[in-house]
Parts: sequence; C-alpha cells; structure tokens
Amino acid sequence: WNKNIVEHIKSLGFKQCVLDNCLFVKGNMYLISLYVDDILVAGSNREEVENIKRQFTKRYEMKDLGELNYYLGMKVTRTQASIKLDQSGYVRDILDKYGYLLAGKEGKIVNTPMERDLKLRRTESLSMTTNQRAYVKSFPYQNIVGALLYLALNTRPDISYAVGVLARFNTNPIFRACKALIRVLLYLKATPTVGIKFSGTDLNLFAFSDADWAGDLDSRRSTTGYVVYAAGGPIAWQSKLQTTVAVSTMEAEYMAAFGAIQELIWLKGVLREIGIHLVDPITLHMDAKSAIALAKNPMHHKRSKHIDIKYHWLREHTYEDGTIHLEHCITEDMVADLMTKALAFDLHSKHGKNITGNGDVV
Repeated sequence: WNKNIVEHIKSLGFKQCVLDNCLFVKGNMYLISLYVDDILVAGSNREEVENIKRQFTKRYEMKDLGELNYYLGMKVTRTQASIKLDQSGYVRDILDKYGYLLAGKEGKIVNTPMERDLKLRRTESLSMTTNQRAYVKSFPYQNIVGALLYLALNTRPDISYAVGVLARFNTNPIFRACKALIRVLLYLKATPTVGIKFSGTDLNLFAFSDADWAGDLDSRRSTTGYVVYAAGGPIAWQSKLQTTVAVSTMEAEYMAAFGAIQELIWLKGVLREIGIHLVDPITLHMDAKSAIALAKNPMHHKRSKHIDIKYHWLREHTYEDGTIHLEHCITEDMVADLMTKALAFDLHSKHGKNITGNGDVV
C-alpha cells in the first residue's frame, strides 16, 4: 500500500523528502503529509489544494473531509491569529476508560502531574506488602502508560517527564508508581483542554536544553530534556534517560545539548527540503556555563577527556560552522527544566504556560 500511494503522490509532481519520508513537497509551496492512509494537504492556493485532493478521490476510495479539524486524535482550532492543537477528546476517552481508578478522589484537584522531586526505585518491589502486590497485579499499568505516551508525544509536553519516568517501570510496576499514574490522570482531569498553540508571522526557530544530573536512583543516569520552538509554540521536545552515566553536571548538560542540536540539525534539513532556508544561526539556550565553555574549547583536559567522542560533534555545528549559537540563560527561565524533573506548582505553571502557549494550565 505504501509503495502504491507514494508512486501516486510522485505522479502528481511531488518530491518525497529525504529526511522525512512521510512528507512530500511540490513547487512553492504545496505539502502532503502521509500517515498510512490518512493524508493532509496544504498549499498556498486553495483551488490547487482542492485539485490535488480530487486526484486522490479519483484514484482511491477516499473521503474528502474538508478543512482540517481533527487528525490522528488531535483537534485543530484555527483563528486569524493562531493555530491550536489539543487532544481533549482523547483525554476524555482515557478518563472514561480508567476513571474507576479515581473512585473516592472525585473532589481532589492536583496542579502538577507528579509530586515535587518524587524519586522511585525498582528495589521498592521487594518491600511491598501483600495488599500492595495484589493492587499492582490488578492495576492496568502498561495500558495507561501506553495511552499517556501518545498524549505526551503529540500535544502535552507538560506531562512528558512524568510519563517518561513511569514508563521505566513498565516491566515491573511498583505500588508508588501506580499511585503516581493516578496523579497524572487527576492532573489530566483538571487540564483536559491544554494543548500547544502557534501564532505570529515569523518562524523564529530556537530551543532550550537542560539535564537533571544523576536523577535516576537505580542507574544514576541523568535525564536529557529539550524543547524546540517555532512560530511561538513547541514543535519538538524530549524527556529521556541518557544512555551513559555522566560524572558531572557539566557532562550531563553537554550530552543534553547534543540531543537538542541533533533535533535542530534535522529540523533545519527538513525545512530546507520544503524550501525554507534558515540563514541566521539557531539559538540553543542553556543554563550551564561550563558546558558552553567546553563546546567553545576544543582542548581535552582531565574533566572532559573521558566524554564519548560522539558528543563533541556538537562543536562542528556551534563554533566551527556556526549553525547553532549557544546562549546562556538563567535557571529560572530554563523552560526545559519541565522535562528533567518534577517541579513545584509555581515553576511547573510558569514553564507549562511558556511551553504550551495556553493560559489555562492550572
């Protein structure tokens, strides 16, 4: 099927992007985004867009659903000033399916997805009581995590850290992790319509990266967090446990910057393929002066000579060809902090609003 549909799209004069095989571009500028058999068409001329859609309905048994309102479970709300994406319907479906777990907590309202500085350990499974073990055994842990991952990856960066941490316990859930999942559900119940919003007339591509050093108590690995913005809203974000142990905050931050720059280089390449050429360096905001200094200084010394050579790739794109500009920001303004740890309400609310662009983050 994929081969057939791709051949048809190419026959309409579209070129398949190399960096994203599900994206096709034609002229200046018509775009097709393909997800199995769900197709989005966008362009600079409405009549040509309608003509492209007719070419699909002639060849295949398809429905033209008109102007975009829903796509892959995401609601699209467009105004003259902004475009908002949210999954409020998907959130309601999750709450309807697992709402029985919230019995007795109907009046409880939580304003963060995870208790501040919550730390969980896999060894807690050894000390669970008989009742706790029975509770965990009957708890649909993997099902809930799977449902929340789709939400966190698409429109809810504010729950990315919590879901990422809890996903680490998929194979062997512990009692406190189950309770933490219930808190995420309560948070979603209080914030069902939160999404991501884009506005303005400029692309204005920039990013934040951060790391929580040795935050995982089992492996002592750090968490990478980054958020990439364009048109006033986030277009990419990540909260992920690093693959190796960092021996210092500087190293953890350096590795986090590596992940963010990989994303930025890929995005810049995709934009180039669709005809958008960025001339100015892309700014990556970091709150670690030591990591910025290491990127500037190519000399190896006793504090950095052990760092895997692949991470020094970022120097080529920062201080050699100038693709990325590293800029220091104060910790209080580090939006990616939301991706690396469970924050108190004031910081979670501040960064959550900055990430989503919504005023309704409670």
